[in-house]
Amino acid sequence: MQKRALAVAVLVLVALAVLVWRLEPPADPDAGGAAQAPLLPGLDLDDIAAFTIGPDGKGLALRRRGDRWVVEPGERPAEVAIAQLALRALSRTRSQRLLDGAVPSPDFGLGPGALEVLVERRDGRRHQLQLGDPVAEGSGRYVAVDGVVHVADSTALGVLERDPMDYRDKRVLAIDRDAVDAVVLRRPDGGGARLQRDEGAWRVDEGPGYRADGTAVDDLLRALASLSASGWSDGPEPQAELWLDLEIGEARVTLTVGAEDERGLRPAWASGTGLPGGVGGELVSLRAPFLAALPDG
Repeated sequence: MQKRALAVAVLVLVALAVLVWRLEPPADPDAGGAAQAPLLPGLDLDDIAAFTIGPDGKGLALRRRGDRWVVEPGERPAEVAIAQLALRALSRTRSQRLLDGAVPSPDFGLGPGALEVLVERRDGRRHQLQLGDPVAEGSGRYVAVDGVVHVADSTALGVLERDPMDYRDKRVLAIDRDAVDAVVLRRPDGGGARLQRDEGAWRVDEGPGYRADGTAVDDLLRALASLSASGWSDGPEPQAELWLDLEIGEARVTLTVGAEDERGLRPAWASGTGLPGGVGGELVSLRAPFLAALPDG
């Protein structure tokens, strides 16, 4: 009886083994041993110290500074959400297929002139990725990793092709509007006004000190805190149509705003002492509809 039960158990195990073998998908003969492996094996998101994106590795560079990311040159704050998408693409994208024996070449959209990503690990190791053409069928694209050609998911890697401006924090003034103690409007003709926070209320600190419309001032500060650059350019501080001075504790910040152009954009320049982030020291273009609500003077 025991022998019969043992024989039945052996037959069941053999049947299960055959079933598993038949259900297991056949290996892709073109895939090589690294199919579905990460493009950068062993790379965790937190292992990335810096990466550079651009043709032939010359372009925008993002570098980790403690718990934040900055754009080089200039050490400008990076747009956190976009930087995180790029980091995930670099650390999590997997190879769909390995092209054994292939070398990066124009046949794959690779080689000189291809979009290149240089990745630097915290331990100093570096990797070179090149993004090539889409494959003829499917959602993949050719990618060279340290000289080895793969096919990888084109959707995951698409973030690396974004406009370089997308990687930069576009806030002109990274300020906490609740921390602003005073706002000073100055005009070239000598006119202007000073708005002073006094025990939670705002007053016009000129002459007898009239009470200011607190809602209007809060709207102004909210607009300043969310002010976004539409672009950057090389150039000197613009010819001023007005100046806005912000007093934030010991910090003094000045936003110089020029005349509106035919596109509805104004050149602007942020400068000062203790500037709390933002794009100070650069000429930016911005849309500033809040200027129409400023007090006359």
